[in-house]
This record gives sequence, C-alpha cells and structure tokens, in this order.
Amino acid sequence: MKLVIIIILMVLLIVTNAFLIYLLNYNSKFLEAEKGKSEKQTIYYNLTLCWLRKRAQGKRISDYLERNHLQKVAIYGINDVGRCLYEELRKSPVQVMYLIDRNGADIPFEVSVEVHKPEDELNGIDCVIVAALLSYRNIERQLKDRGVGVILPLDEIIYQL
Repeated sequence: MKLVIIIILMVLLIVTNAFLIYLLNYNSKFLEAEKGKSEKQTIYYNLTLCWLRKRAQGKRISDYLERNHLQKVAIYGINDVGRCLYEELRKSPVQVMYLIDRNGADIPFEVSVEVHKPEDELNGIDCVIVAALLSYRNIERQLKDRGVGVILPLDEIIYQL
C-alpha cells in the first residue's frame, strides 16, 4: 500500500513539474513576442516623431525625392507608416505609381492606385520606398534579385531631410 501511494505521488510530481515547465516555456515565448512588439513600436514612434519635426520645419519627403530626381515611386509596406507616406506623397508632385504589400489588395484603407504583391511585375518607377522597416534587408534583397534599381528605407529619407 505504501508503495502504491509513493508511486502515485511520484507520478503527480512528474506531471506537475512537466506542467510547470510548459507554463514557463509558454510565458517566455509570450514575453519575447511582447518585447518584439515594444521594440517595433519604439522604432516607429521615433521615426514618426522625427518626421513630424521635419514637417514642422517645412521639410517634405517629396522635396527629398525631387532633389534626387525620383518622380515615380512605389511604396512597399502598407502599415500605418506606409499609409501616412502614401497620404503625404499623393498630395505632392511625386507620383505614387502603386503600392506593394505581401497581402496584395487586402489593405485597410482606400487608395487610388494599384496594389501589387512583391512577386508581381514592378515596372515604371524610379524607386521603391520601403515603409516595412523591420524587414528592410530581406525586402531589399528580394527587390534587387528582381532587378529593382533604387530601393530606399523610409527612415533613411526622413533622417536626411
């Protein structure tokens, strides 16, 4: 009888430990994901703050593009920052020829230009402005492999205004 009780207690202890390990692992992944979101939000917050300061000084992204003879552009990444870029450029002499996003036409706002997927034909532009900053290196490599010439990260443009 004592042996049965000891075995039952050992099994309960093992099951309890396994459950605790599972919870710790799950919690660790959750915290890591939250940390990533926080870092992403910090990057976009700092970029937006710099962008607003430059606009208050009368500096526009379209000025930078015109100075560099980039009249026809595509925007890659239709996140909130990409949307703000689209809204700013559509009211300028710079032409947004189309938007590029992995989700294609499933974007959460109305646009007056076509929306392409990265694998679509990307012609008729002087450059692609990448608003998906955290994925810039992968996007840049993908676009260069497809023959796109000028690829600019949005943060680089804003910090150079």
